[in-house]
Amino acid sequence: MNLPQMTVFALALIVAAGGTIGYIVAGSVMSIAMGTLFGIALLATGYFISFHELVGYKVARGITALLILFFAYRYAVTYKFMPAGIMAALCLLALWIISKKIKQLSTGS
Repeated sequence: MNLPQMTVFALALIVAAGGTIGYIVAGSVMSIAMGTLFGIALLATGYFISFHELVGYKVARGITALLILFFAYRYAVTYKFMPAGIMAALCLLALWIISKKIKQLSTGS
């Protein structure tokens, strides 16, 4: 298992767990729904990444970019580092790792 694949799987679990915690703590049905949806989507991209499919990396990059936009917006509105700031930072790190692998695959090195 390569680093981008482990990163995508870890992010999927963190997003799904965060949605579940949001539901338990605040009763937010939207949190559990979106956490589950994005978690499953990231797990699916991790599956495609395991076959070294470039499309898996690109879809994972897109999903991660959407998550960055969402969590950065939430942080800008609430100024609460937990959980929005931490999730934005984790997603930014994941985006960097995934993008680095896409560049590596695209150049053939």
